[in-house]
Amino acid sequence: MLTIRNETEKDYKTVETITRKAFYNMYIPGCVEHYLVHVMRGHEDFIPELDFVAELDGQVIGNIM
Repeated sequence: MLTIRNETEKDYKTVETITRKAFYNMYIPGCVEHYLVHVMRGHEDFIPELDFVAELDGQVIGNIM
């Protein structure tokens, strides 16, 4: 079953790993998108209520911020 829910701190590493895998070598050698995800969470304009993960059978498979 697919579940959409707010990201929690325990999801951070998984979300950053998924983001890195999605963008690695896509536009430049390596990627920085996973670091952007990390930095965005600490920004004063970040709205945690708009930060979601998609979970399939208990495993995080994606996110949107």
